[in-house]
Amino acid sequence: FESLYRQRVGTEDVFLGINGSDPSSNCCQEITYKIELPNTVLKDIQIDLNDKQMVVQTKDYYLCQYFQYKTDPKGTKAKFISDKGILELVIPIVRNDDFWWNMMKDNEHYV
Repeated sequence: FESLYRQRVGTEDVFLGINGSDPSSNCCQEITYKIELPNTVLKDIQIDLNDKQMVVQTKDYYLCQYFQYKTDPKGTKAKFISDKGILELVIPIVRNDDFWWNMMKDNEHYV
């Protein structure tokens, strides 16, 4: 499997750096997992998600992955590309307990 952290950025972020985010995973809003499941059909895939981990299993494969950050399992988007045997999960990261976000939000000098 492959995991990728994703950020939503606009032109103001790219050219001006207005929102103060950086390219680290601390500033990402989503995690994308690409899981290869060759010779698998959609009906055989079972996905169990909570805010701390995911479990993906079929009759031939088993993956348990703990998340580095708290996630929102209800906002997850899943797509199965059957001809390639790839399951793609896009899982939102919950950021309301982030130290820097709270510091900027509560401090009038950053608003």
